[in-house]
Amino acid sequence: MKLLFDNQDVTDAICVYIADQYEGGIPEMVDDVRLCYTPSIGFTAIGEIYGEYNNLTEQDMIDAISTYLQIHHCFIPDCILVNLQYHSEIQGFGAEIIIER
Repeated sequence: MKLLFDNQDVTDAICVYIADQYEGGIPEMVDDVRLCYTPSIGFTAIGEIYGEYNNLTEQDMIDAISTYLQIHHCFIPDCILVNLQYHSEIQGFGAEIIIER
């Protein structure tokens, strides 16, 4: 099965992932999420919760999407392959996700 995430889906997954790092944190408390792509570094993200900024690496972003799919859609994380994407023409982010059986 193949799923396509747009910019908002990726952002939602990051909010869930960051909130999960804090006891009592909920995704709605995560503010100022910024997604970045630079050829030399790859994908990164930053989000703020409780006044603290959390920097995410590309692997953290992949883990965030896998965690999101596990929590909200009951997918098994070990069966998820995530390919992050940056679309320069629209300056938007996305992900192509393959669910293996």
